[in-house]
Amino acid sequence: MGWPIPDTQQYRVSLPRKRTWILLVFSFVIAIFLFIISYFIQENVPELVAYILPLAFCTWLFAFSSSLYCYYKEVKKSVWDNELKNAHIAWEKWSRKQLVVSGNVIFSPEEDNAAVMLHDIQDIPAYPHKGRPLFTQSQALKQRLVEIDEMLEHQCPGYRCFLHTIYLAGISLEVVKTDAEDIFEQWHLYPEHLSSLSEIKSWYGADAHKGVALLLSIQLWPSQPESYSEFISAQLITSPVFAKEKNLPILAGLGRVMPSLSDTLSQDLDMLFEYTCVDRENIKNIWISKLDRKLMADISIYACDKNIPLSLERPYHLIDHTFGPAGPVSDFIVLALLIGETQYHQDIQLLLKGCDDEGVFLCLITRELLDN
Repeated sequence: MGWPIPDTQQYRVSLPRKRTWILLVFSFVIAIFLFIISYFIQENVPELVAYILPLAFCTWLFAFSSSLYCYYKEVKKSVWDNELKNAHIAWEKWSRKQLVVSGNVIFSPEEDNAAVMLHDIQDIPAYPHKGRPLFTQSQALKQRLVEIDEMLEHQCPGYRCFLHTIYLAGISLEVVKTDAEDIFEQWHLYPEHLSSLSEIKSWYGADAHKGVALLLSIQLWPSQPESYSEFISAQLITSPVFAKEKNLPILAGLGRVMPSLSDTLSQDLDMLFEYTCVDRENIKNIWISKLDRKLMADISIYACDKNIPLSLERPYHLIDHTFGPAGPVSDFIVLALLIGETQYHQDIQLLLKGCDDEGVFLCLITRELLDN
């Protein structure tokens, strides 16, 4: 699957047609043979000239055509290679586009959020089948939103001056509507519904996000405890151009999300590293959520084959092992967890998250922008 990058191939030089060349050689041999016979039978100068001139012209034409054909092939190959190089550079630029995260707040069942998974193995919480409430004391959503606003203002002072859109992640519009009034009361903007991660593809466009957008993900239990854990996250998203223009803080760079399938995961990982120009040796942490054992084994084999320097004791971090089964907006939550982790580390984070349709999405999150 991967990104929609066309499979461009090197220029193929066609092999000479043996039958044509053999016929040409035989034609020349027969022509020369006939000329010799006629010359020895009757030494007539005009006839000799009449034979020699066409033969000489054909010989010259053959040599000239051959050299012209070789020149044409070289020019065509040069143009092809140049266009191939330009196309590759263009797709590299497209693949390396990132969104800037200028603010990130997350409430999770753990005080240290994703950082708790980097502790010694015996100190990592393990709740693979249990949903947990938020770590902090229970508060109404309104109070949480006030706290989020204050924390975002601390991270990105004056962000409200540039805020133009609020996106609220949710699998159903009814859930979004229940929180919309509280959000409007806090920011004076009604949120737009964001149902899946695939909808953020348009954010990477040249004209997208000429201001700051707020992405809210609210995963709370409706009344009784559920199988998934509670999370609330908020990110200030903008474009690199706008962030540099307004001198906004750059906490992390969010790379393009790449869709993949279990059968093509290795090829898609190759594409990801090739076109983002990220050195595999810079990948220190691989984060996994909602993947089966076979895919995790495939990832370990891939990391070994490609010399990705992962720990033999703990080659990747299992998000679900600590935070429980995936919830309704877990796609956005795991991104928020890794963005929070990237804020405090220079390492590039690689996320592999399983989807409900048996697909996988890949995403690179960096501390520094790739196109700096």
